[in-house]
Amino acid sequence: MSYRSSSPDSDRESISGDNDVPKEHFVPNDFQLNLPLLVYLRKLGELSFERYQAADSLDDLRMCIHAMRDASYLISDENSEKPSVLVFFARALRTRFERMTFSPDLDEAILSLTQAVVLTSDDVPEKPSRLLLLISGLHARFKLTMDLTDLGDAVKWGTHVLELTPEEHLDRPTRLNSLAVSLQARFERSGGLPDLQEAVRLKTLAVDTTPESHPDMPAQLSNLAISLFLRYQRLGSIADLEQAIKLQMRAVESTPKGHSDRTVMLRSLGRSLRTRLNSAHAKADDLTQARRACLQAMQDTSGHPDWRLRAGLDYVELLSHPSSTSLSNQALLQAYEYIISLVSTMSWLGGNIRKRHEQPVDFATLASNAVTAAIAAGDFVKALEWFEHGRANVTSQALRTGSPLDDLRKHHPQLASDLQHAYQALLDASSPKDPISIDNPRPQIPLEAQAQTTRSFVLGYEALLSQVRELDGFRDSMHHQKIAQLDGACASGPIVAINVNESRCDALVLYHLGKVAHVPLPGFSYDYAKKLRQQLFSVLKSLSSGSRLRNGSTVKEERGAGPRDDPGNDLLHITWLPTGPLVSLPLHAAGVYSNKGTSESIMDFAVSSYAPTLNTLLRPQAARASQSDDQHPKILIASQPDTPGYLPIEGTETEAAFIMSIFGQSTTTLERSDGTVEAVVKAMMTHDWVHFACHGVHDSSDPTNSSFVLHDGKLTLSKLMSSTLPNAELAVISACQTFTGNVDEHQSETAVQLATGMLYAGYKSVISSMWSVHDDSAPTMASVFYQAVAQQLAEGKFKPAHALYEATKALRKEFGEQDFVRWVPFVHYGL
Repeated sequence: MSYRSSSPDSDRESISGDNDVPKEHFVPNDFQLNLPLLVYLRKLGELSFERYQAADSLDDLRMCIHAMRDASYLISDENSEKPSVLVFFARALRTRFERMTFSPDLDEAILSLTQAVVLTSDDVPEKPSRLLLLISGLHARFKLTMDLTDLGDAVKWGTHVLELTPEEHLDRPTRLNSLAVSLQARFERSGGLPDLQEAVRLKTLAVDTTPESHPDMPAQLSNLAISLFLRYQRLGSIADLEQAIKLQMRAVESTPKGHSDRTVMLRSLGRSLRTRLNSAHAKADDLTQARRACLQAMQDTSGHPDWRLRAGLDYVELLSHPSSTSLSNQALLQAYEYIISLVSTMSWLGGNIRKRHEQPVDFATLASNAVTAAIAAGDFVKALEWFEHGRANVTSQALRTGSPLDDLRKHHPQLASDLQHAYQALLDASSPKDPISIDNPRPQIPLEAQAQTTRSFVLGYEALLSQVRELDGFRDSMHHQKIAQLDGACASGPIVAINVNESRCDALVLYHLGKVAHVPLPGFSYDYAKKLRQQLFSVLKSLSSGSRLRNGSTVKEERGAGPRDDPGNDLLHITWLPTGPLVSLPLHAAGVYSNKGTSESIMDFAVSSYAPTLNTLLRPQAARASQSDDQHPKILIASQPDTPGYLPIEGTETEAAFIMSIFGQSTTTLERSDGTVEAVVKAMMTHDWVHFACHGVHDSSDPTNSSFVLHDGKLTLSKLMSSTLPNAELAVISACQTFTGNVDEHQSETAVQLATGMLYAGYKSVISSMWSVHDDSAPTMASVFYQAVAQQLAEGKFKPAHALYEATKALRKEFGEQDFVRWVPFVHYGL
């Protein structure tokens, strides 16, 4: 007998590894009812789900879904067991949706539950629980689509649940609250006041009919308080706010310490107290009580990290509240220390669990605020440590680089697995409970017992973390690096980190021996930086043609030949670490320019480099694995003068010819059809340097998709960062970065990700451009740069930043300093 899948759209399950599931599966071709087969499918589904729960294997979950889908197709609508089959199938789909966030799974689950509800008579005891499961699914889909139709259906089915629930039923208070949740969600989306009024009425009735000693009572009090708070915001009645605060205090007092719900309740109480503090009805102790509530919520290890983080941010805001008689800098720094440690844990262990769009805070802004607070307190060392931690976190999220957990997994796989599972168990135990109950009857577990369970997860996680910190190389796990660990980054010269914050702007300069100097920038501001960036982009948009800029002039091969004056070998070497709008601005060329010969700029005093983090400057300059007889590095040139589907780029062949004339047999050229993605990647594995003379594409939504356009497609950063490049030393990106034509004032940090990504792919130094360049500028830059580098190598040294400095000076001299779009964009990243 042959089998096939019954679902006509089952092929869609090829997502996330489903393509390894046989397409001929389970159902006889003749579709005749076969009771043994139906029994077999249900048993297979149940056992597969049990094994999934035990082993956390998606293969088992897929097997369960396939089996139950076919079982639900085989079983007749007249069979009284069909609703239970549909419900089980829907639960499996919902489980995978929660794991993979694949919306068709949720859609199919809702369809199955709707069918189960329709097939279930009102006199069947399971009807309310099936309705509540459907309502929960509708709420989940609403969060994805914001489609009010789902909330309308949720209200309809919630009303039906109440119709099926007798007044004396033990679960009636919970079901009252469930309907109120749907109404309140619809109010928050549409603004219809009647929905909120009805939600308040239903939640009040739920509180009034819940026994004081019932485990659900604190949650019912807190839920009613939330609705009253919303009504205060809408109607401004202080009575609603006063009542909300009283209810929240009762909820906190009746919830034992160590219970995960207490964190949410404390944070909500703090928010309500802060709201009253800012009103005309403030009370003398509102600030003190609000701070206390938020501090307790932040420090509660049994609470969910998201809510602890939110409470911490509220606490920081309250510390600097205008009504404060004095600001305790020490308390503020301690709060930020706690918050940053909490974010480190979430990044370290939660990176593969949490979804990026669910992050509760903009960490770049958080880090900048923390740095500002440390500077204001005069602790410049801590400010630079936090600066580095913030930059590392932002870059890691953008480029999806590995976390320290990946290193732990390499050396101690079992311990890494145990630690991550323990953290996930803690997250699950501390997650706020779904207000739409799906259990019937609800288990009445005492609150203290619930708190004890959560505390056991906390202790288990902390015990494993202690084991990790006893291992060599992992003693500082989930802590930010100290200045002593970062000191080596300034081996070639001082590092200038610029913190651009909405309240103030400052520079922190790192010297040898961990010395940090503070340079305030009182004449500079976040808004002014944004204005400069917008002006720059406006100019670039007016000049950009979507390819390397053209001016119709002829490329001269002899450009850049001959000795260079003032090569910059004796100048200070500064590495810039900008933030915010400054990331997109050419700091290396900042100055006062005049056509009267009195110009003065940073280039007159320093050679400049850039880096995303201090850590990228700590990697040693590894010796080249292979060198030719004349000690030249092996250089790969990927040249695409006329890539199919793109405008031709003039000058690429000139660049390639000039490099080959200097380095001879050490050079390999992959041009036109020879320059395929696979050929280039393979060659990069055996070459020390790579020179890209091609179009470049920046992807602001996902920087890992930023790419070099080769003959047969795009070579993405994601592919490069997953490749093994043992000899990577220098990358020169003589490419068009087409992001310039689409950029706006909101795009800042991502503008340099193409070059930054090459650093994380393993290259120690990267030469790139900040915007599209003229066709005749790139060959000039390349000729002078490589000539200078060749001379350095002959003298036994290698300073790519200084070589680029010479090339930039040559361009500036040839085209004139007023023509800044020709000589300013070329920049050096890394060592």
